[in-house]
Amino acid sequence: MSLNANNQPGAGNAGQTQLALEQEKKLVKSLRRSDIVLFIIAAVIALDTIGTIASGGIEALFWGIFLVITFMIPFSLIFAETGGAFPQEGGPYQWVKFAYGRLTAGITSVLYWITNPIWLGGTLVLVAHEAFSAYVYDLSTNSVLDWTFKLAFVWGAIFLAVVSLKTGKIYVNIGAWAKVIVLVLLVGTTVIYGVQNGFQSLNLGELAPTLGGFLAVAPLILFAYVGFEAPNAASEEMFDPAKDTAPAIRRGAFIAMAAYLLPVLAILLVIPAEDVSGVDSFMGAIEKVYSVYGGAGSALLKITAVLFVYALINQGSSWMIATDRIQAMAAADGTFFGGYFGEFNEKLGTPLRVNIMSGVMSTIFVVAATQ
Repeated sequence: MSLNANNQPGAGNAGQTQLALEQEKKLVKSLRRSDIVLFIIAAVIALDTIGTIASGGIEALFWGIFLVITFMIPFSLIFAETGGAFPQEGGPYQWVKFAYGRLTAGITSVLYWITNPIWLGGTLVLVAHEAFSAYVYDLSTNSVLDWTFKLAFVWGAIFLAVVSLKTGKIYVNIGAWAKVIVLVLLVGTTVIYGVQNGFQSLNLGELAPTLGGFLAVAPLILFAYVGFEAPNAASEEMFDPAKDTAPAIRRGAFIAMAAYLLPVLAILLVIPAEDVSGVDSFMGAIEKVYSVYGGAGSALLKITAVLFVYALINQGSSWMIATDRIQAMAAADGTFFGGYFGEFNEKLGTPLRVNIMSGVMSTIFVVAATQ
C-alpha cells in the first residue's frame, strides 16, 4: 500500500512555505488519465533521437531492448509509485525535498530545469529548422524567414506553456497524436515498401553486444527513456493523481517502448547501415518509403514534415510545462531567488515568470547556436 507524504518521517519538517500554499490555490484540475498518457507520449518520445539511435546499427536494437528491461521498466515503475504516493505540485522537487531537504531539492530543480531551455533553443529548433527547410520550404541561412522560424518555434513552445493547462493540454494532446501518426506512417509504409521492393538484409550476428556499441548508443537511449515523471510536475492539476498516475505511466511506457524500437527497426530495414546517420535518417527513411505512394508521395511527405515539426514544438512545450512548474514551486518554497519566480499567474494558473525566463534563455541559445 502506498504511503502518503504526510506519513513519512521528516515530511512535516519539509512543510511548504506560505507562498507555496498560496500558489496551490491558483491551480485548476485539468488532467484526466488519458491526458497524462498523452503528456507522457509528448514528453518521452523524442523523434529527433530515433535516427541517431538507428545510426548504431542493428546492435542498437539489442541495447534498446536490453535497456527497456533493465532501465525503462523499473525506472517508470518507480515514478508510477512515487507519483501516486506523493501527489504534490512540483513533483520531483517535492520528492527530493521530503528525502533530503530543501537545499538538495533546490539544486536538483535548477539542474532539472536548466537543460530544457538550452535543449529547446538548441537541438530541437535546429532539427525542426532542418526538416522544414528540406521538406516544406527552404529557409535561407540567416535570412529573415530563417530567424522568424527559429524564434516562432521557441516562443510558440513557450506560449503553449504559458496558457492555462486546461487549454495547453489540448495542444499537448494534438502534438502527441501527431507524433504517433508520424511513427505509424513510417512503420506502416515501411511494410508496404518492403513487400514491393524488398528489405535491407540484416546480419543478426551484429546483434551481439560490444563495449564500443554500448558506449556509442546506450547514453542516448538512456536519455530517450526518461521523462515519465514529467506529468507529476502538475500533480495537483490532475483530477485523481493517486489513482491515475500509475496506470498512465504503465501505458505510456509500453507506447514509448514500441515508439522507439519499431521505427529504429524500420529505418534499418530500408536504409543501408553505412548510410544511417542521425536525424537525416528519420525523415530520409520516410522520404524513401513514401515512393510507394507515387505522385501523392511528395505532398504526403510535406504534411508529414509539418507534423514532425509540430511534434517537436509540442515536445518542447510539454517539458516547459513540467520543468517550469517544478522550478516555480521550488522558488515559492524559498529555494530560488527569494520567491520572485514562485508566483503563478492568477488568471492562467501557470508560472508565467519562469515561463518568460525560459523563453529568454532559449532565445539566447538560439542566437548562440546559429552563430
